[in-house]
Amino acid sequence: MLTAGEHITTALRRGLNVGSEDVAYDAQLRAQAHYFLTLIRQEVWSISPLWWRQADGSVPVTAGDPSGPCPVDFNNFGTEGQVWLPDVRRRLHWMEPKAMDQARQANPSSQGDPTHYTLKSQSAVGIRNLDVYPTPGRSVTLSLLNYAKRLPPLIDSPTAPGVAATIAGPLTGSWQYRITFVHADGETDGGAASAIIPAAGNKVSLTQIATSPSRAVTDRYIYRTLDGNYDAYWFDWAMGDNLTTFYDDDVDDAFLGTAMPTLDLAVTGMEVFPEDFHELIFTEGLIAMLKANVKSAPIEMFNQSWKANVRRMWADQRADRHVSQVMPAYGSGGGGRRRIRLLT
Repeated sequence: MLTAGEHITTALRRGLNVGSEDVAYDAQLRAQAHYFLTLIRQEVWSISPLWWRQADGSVPVTAGDPSGPCPVDFNNFGTEGQVWLPDVRRRLHWMEPKAMDQARQANPSSQGDPTHYTLKSQSAVGIRNLDVYPTPGRSVTLSLLNYAKRLPPLIDSPTAPGVAATIAGPLTGSWQYRITFVHADGETDGGAASAIIPAAGNKVSLTQIATSPSRAVTDRYIYRTLDGNYDAYWFDWAMGDNLTTFYDDDVDDAFLGTAMPTLDLAVTGMEVFPEDFHELIFTEGLIAMLKANVKSAPIEMFNQSWKANVRRMWADQRADRHVSQVMPAYGSGGGGRRRIRLLT
């Protein structure tokens, strides 16, 4: 399946290209294509069946800790979400955040197996925490059933950095550079490659290092080839923010780190969709929107025929629909009472 960056690059080349590859890396055009792709993705998501937008997961809570991290794709409990303590087969009950704070203040030393839960905190990278009461006296793993998944942020791949051999340094050879965006869900694919830069006793200065408009991006990683070998890229430096646009490189090849993520490991917000949607719905839809926009023609991407096609493709995703299946009790794999779910 394609990453967000691949969709945008492909659509710009096929939809707007007039003989120059540069059109695919024009920052303004990429921003416009990113916006259109966001619209298409949101529409496909809104048409998706309920079973696809729901998930089960788990929340580990350490003894003495009043909260644990929800699954990274957790959005909210929707209308069917439940929380269970599976080893004692107990369902937890919702408590308003203010009421939970008041209960803690009234019983600050209270500990035991949780009976109530709420959502009132999140981690530094934006992952929601499940807050429980009372604070568990032992480490437990809670089961989340039928929660509503969130639509992850859509993140384009970076444009190429500028490179130049500058002040005296330890580098002698020739290299290329690529950048990735790093966010709470993972790391994007590598962006466009820089020009090949030769150096002879220099540092290599990177300028115009791409920043992402997405608030989800918290870091950028710089990857570099080995001297004269432009087929693979290796970790060079973590920028540590989404602001700085320059870096002076003096890292010897021997001290480069791990390989840049392959396309199938990249996380850009498109990997959540079925593979057969990518070419027929996303790339072709984005090309149509870009062409219509250039011609100032009405964009009729979301007409009833298009929506019907998307619904048909969603229906084809579940071969076992209309079949009754026996599901483990409370989402666990153990024995005990079991429930029947009719997949429609």
